[in-house]
Amino acid sequence: GVAVYRVPTVADQVVRGDVALLKLGAGKDGGGAADSTGEGGAVGASADGGGTTPKVPLGGVAFDIVRLSTGEVAARLVTGEDGRASTEGLRPAGLDGALPYGLYEVREDPATTPPGYRTAEPFVVAVEGNARTYCYEVVNELVSAPEEPPAGDEPAEEEPPAPLAETGDALARAPRCIAFAAVISATLAAAFALRRQRP
Repeated sequence: GVAVYRVPTVADQVVRGDVALLKLGAGKDGGGAADSTGEGGAVGASADGGGTTPKVPLGGVAFDIVRLSTGEVAARLVTGEDGRASTEGLRPAGLDGALPYGLYEVREDPATTPPGYRTAEPFVVAVEGNARTYCYEVVNELVSAPEEPPAGDEPAEEEPPAPLAETGDALARAPRCIAFAAVISATLAAAFALRRQRP
């Protein structure tokens, strides 16, 4: 007889992951870019590269996570008082992450950026590993105030622009030189034409 084998059907598993953000406000010389912290994540306040200006958590800042292949907002996160937000709470039941495999752009909503801070630049996240959380520290730098002159100092008057060249310099003589060169060229051309006409 003929043997029949039944092959078990295995459903495709879509790779899914999550994004976790730590939103911080930096002082002078702080950066504005996102810093990937791998699978871990920064904990608490930290200091900038110089180690002198502490970074503070910023709450109430909203982020849209946009799927680049479709342009649709896949999730909207708002940071808590601790500056943290994550898509983990948005996971559908029984799945390993809120975001399916793909590229996403994380965009800070400028309307929610705290006063005195610059809005952070958008950055791209690649969800590639199943059940993995991609952690990012997003730092807003302070808006620098324009420097004011020290008290008691009068603002310096601007110097007027340098006067145009006066008669007698090379720039003023240029039109006359061009005209003279044209007369010489015409004279030489006429002399050459007369010479060609002679036998």
